[in-house]
Amino acid sequence: MRRLTLDEVAAAREERGRAALLYLTDRCPVGCAHCSVDARPLGPRITDWERFEQVLDLLCAEEPLSVVGVSGGEPFVERRGLTLAARRLTDAGKHLVPYTSGNWAASGRVPAWIREVLRLSACLVLSTDSFHAARLPSAAFVNAARTAAEEGVWIGCQVLADGGQPDAARRLLHEALGPNWPSYAEIKPVPLLPYGRAATPDPAPTASRPATGSRLAPNSRPGTTASRPTATNPWSPNATLPSAEENSRPGGDDSPLTAGNTASTKADSQPEESNPRPATQAPPRAAATGSPSTTGASPSGADSPGAVTGSSPAAANSRGAATDSRFTATDSLPEAENSRPVGADSAAATGGSPSEGGLGVGRCGVAGAPVVRYDGRIAVCCNEVVAAGGGPAGLRRDSREPDVLARLAADPYLTVLGGPGAAALTALPAYRDLADHPRTDLCALCWRMAARPPAGPALRALALLTAGTAGPSRSRPGAGSAS
Repeated sequence: MRRLTLDEVAAAREERGRAALLYLTDRCPVGCAHCSVDARPLGPRITDWERFEQVLDLLCAEEPLSVVGVSGGEPFVERRGLTLAARRLTDAGKHLVPYTSGNWAASGRVPAWIREVLRLSACLVLSTDSFHAARLPSAAFVNAARTAAEEGVWIGCQVLADGGQPDAARRLLHEALGPNWPSYAEIKPVPLLPYGRAATPDPAPTASRPATGSRLAPNSRPGTTASRPTATNPWSPNATLPSAEENSRPGGDDSPLTAGNTASTKADSQPEESNPRPATQAPPRAAATGSPSTTGASPSGADSPGAVTGSSPAAANSRGAATDSRFTATDSLPEAENSRPVGADSAAATGGSPSEGGLGVGRCGVAGAPVVRYDGRIAVCCNEVVAAGGGPAGLRRDSREPDVLARLAADPYLTVLGGPGAAALTALPAYRDLADHPRTDLCALCWRMAARPPAGPALRALALLTAGTAGPSRSRPGAGSAS
């Protein structure tokens, strides 16, 4: 499976029908204050496995679909569902892109089934920021990044675009992978999404005012803060890099670096496949000198931006990463050549400016990438709240509807929203009164329009005129559409 960068994943989401997001679970043990979906430790999860298999059947059979992100909640808490999805989707030729906090690596013991999922992945989107740091030790991110690099998967590090958080992420990647970290990972600053618990968030933690927990649980979990060494906390204004001697010291029996390469504990164990899949070697990568525009990259392209010379960090499980010179820190940080400009991609997707956090009122760059929930509900909105049953009913579908993904890819409303954008829609009689309506972002305007009856022939005509703007579609806009 070829590896993908974050630009290539974003490019696939821009093309109608090329990408989808599998919403695997509502559960997450972390409980960040800025969670856009209000995921909780005891949230709903897969119970109808026959229905979930049907959801996977739908995704696997969709021919134009090439990239499937897997999110939640925290997808790695759903062992059975994630393992099944990873195997089936990759067997069907889809590129797997899990989104995770890396909490599964907090103890340093990474079970074999997680390593298998990483080997099958085209890109691992690993999130870190001051909100995550309030709930997870830095070791979770460091060990997760190191494990992913060992298994040869490209790491896309998502961080909030404020408060020096990209710099803190660079320190963590440097600690995990050493000065050559841009050969294995990239950093993408993103705006805070004002949904879920983040709709009325606690003040964002800063270096001078660290977070102590989330509104889900007012105080940090017992023992979490005490066990987190402040000397290596990258979110501290006095953070320092470990010395080369410290970072290259061989791990002992209790070291997370060696523990992650051992067999899983009894609680994590499962029967191994009689014919296990071989580890996939990552293609040679080099440090990127810049990031192409979101619309210029393609997951099917021959050249991967940000990928270059050098060998994969994937290694035999018997080798501890701490002894590998490629993962050894030095006294200085590398240049941020793999760090994207703040808000650049999100602004391009929505028509907003970087200063607006990308939440403009132009076009929706992900209008053609549906969110498919584990229970069969499909949302034509990247806000997973819609898939969970919130927001306008007109933005939801059922996976059992005939040709549901093909119909969504040809939907006239989504075609225009992802092409010329919301301004073109408000020129239609059905939405004209919303042209000057007070609004805060594109989502608010879209939800107002989606709650109204379909605009009819005028909308279909506009979609036909602008069909090529939002990327290639498999069928004529308006054919069999519910809009």
